[in-house]
Amino acid sequence: MIDESIGLGPVARRLTAICVLASSLSGCLSEVSSSVRETAGAPLQRLRLVRSGVAPIAGTFRQDGHTIVGRLTLTPACNAETFQRVKRQQVTDAHTNRSSAIGWLVAGGVIAAIGTGLLAASGDADKQVSCGEQQAGDRCASEESAMQELGLTTLLTGLATGVAGGIFLIRKPQIETKDLPEQEVSRVTSQGVSCASAASLEGIGVAIELPGNGTWSGRATADGTVRIEVQPTIPMPEGAKVQVLVQSVSSTFASSVSPGDVLGEVTFEKQRASVEAHATGKLRARDERFERPRLPKQTAGQLGQK
Repeated sequence: MIDESIGLGPVARRLTAICVLASSLSGCLSEVSSSVRETAGAPLQRLRLVRSGVAPIAGTFRQDGHTIVGRLTLTPACNAETFQRVKRQQVTDAHTNRSSAIGWLVAGGVIAAIGTGLLAASGDADKQVSCGEQQAGDRCASEESAMQELGLTTLLTGLATGVAGGIFLIRKPQIETKDLPEQEVSRVTSQGVSCASAASLEGIGVAIELPGNGTWSGRATADGTVRIEVQPTIPMPEGAKVQVLVQSVSSTFASSVSPGDVLGEVTFEKQRASVEAHATGKLRARDERFERPRLPKQTAGQLGQK
């Protein structure tokens, strides 16, 4: 038989259990909420191709002797859009459930008061020690020590509960933020518009390749006019159709137009000078064929002498 009339061993064990219980139940006093915070940037304007493969530039070309004359134009290949960049953050807010914390604080006070009452009442309890049925493992204790142990355990439980509620009640919220990938929000404001201003055509390089006679190029002016000068000594491919290609572009069209893209074609005709020379030669030959020698004019005196 063990005499534990003072009862400190069981109290220490119960205190440890109370601390573990209070720690495990502290999750009831906390709340965690998560949300996504979005911050939209200033609205911006842009032009975007209606679909990939659509040419934002076209051209018409003709031959004028040894010069290719043409004009570049903008096609309605784009849509006008308004778009915004949206920054996103995940916000995690860990804060105290105030209602639960206040409830724990009040309950702890009530429990502690009960424990104090039990301790006070133990002074009037029977001090006679009883060992139960005197079997192995039975503990000897008096009614007074039993009430003291119960009162002390209840008091410590109340204090632990109240302190836990008070700590969580005064704790500040803990907020954590995490950056998320940005998003883009856009809407179409106009459909089928030009992809740039007309002035952006200036400086675009165009070229033709004459079979066996090299590549000849020119540049567009601010109004889109193009002139490709070919040396007069170069024979033109009469009756042939030759493609006019993009040779270089400005930064405005760098993402939508590439060197080598076809702008149009030009049909070569017979050179006007050679046609006219050929026609003039035929007329001269005809005139010479039908021309007769003419007699010189004679005066009236010369006729009388004869």
